Amino acid sequence: KVKDEIEFSTKEAAFLARKLGHLPLALEQAAAYLLFTKCSLKDYIATYKKQCMKLLKRRKVTRPLGDDKSASQRFAVHTTWQMNFDRIATHEEFGTCASLFVQVTAFVASEKIPFALLRATDVDLFENDLTALRSIVSLLTELSLFREESSKRLSVHRLVQSVLRDSIRLQPEKLCLILMSAVNALVSCMQANGMPR
Repeated sequence: KVKDEIEFSTKEAAFLARKLGHLPLALEQAAAYLLFTKCSLKDYIATYKKQCMKLLKRRKVTRPLGDDKSASQRFAVHTTWQMNFDRIATHEEFGTCASLFVQVTAFVASEKIPFALLRATDVDLFENDLTALRSIVSLLTELSLFREESSKRLSVHRLVQSVLRDSIRLQPEKLCLILMSAVNALVSCMQANGMPR
C-alpha cells in the first residue's frame, strides 16, 4: 500500500529497512507514519535520523543503549514509536486526550483495553460525543500504535508499552501524573461498569 501512495526508490527503502533492523513492528510504524503524513521516504529518513539523535542525547545522561542486538532493535522501535506518538500528541483537536490515553495504557494489560478507559481520560470531551471517541481510535490505529480488537476494545504491542514506560520513568514528575491519571481512569471505568466505589 505504501508503494502505491508514496514515491521512493528501492535504495531508500533498503536503507530504512536496514536502519530499522528489518523489524516488522518498526517497519509497520514507519509505513503508518508515511501513509498518515504523506511525506516522502527521504523526508522520513531525515526525521528518523533527527529523532535518533534526540533519543541518544537523552539516553547518554540516563542509561547507555548497549551493544547487543535486542537493545538496537528496541531503539529502532522506540524511535519509530516516538515519531508516531509525537504526531498524535500534536493533533490539533485530540492530541492531549489521545497522548494521555497512550501513556495511561503503558500501565495496563496490553490486550482488551476497553474504549471506556479512553472515555475516562477525558470525560468532558466524550460526554455526548461518540464521534470524538471514534476519531481518536482512528488516529491511534492509523498511526499503528494500537490495533482495534473489536468495536469496544483495543490492544497495544507489549514492546511499545515497555518503551513508553521506560520513556516516562525518565521523568519522575510526569510518571507520577500519568500513574495518577491511570488510577483515576481505571476507577472511573470500574464505577461506570457497576463496580463498588
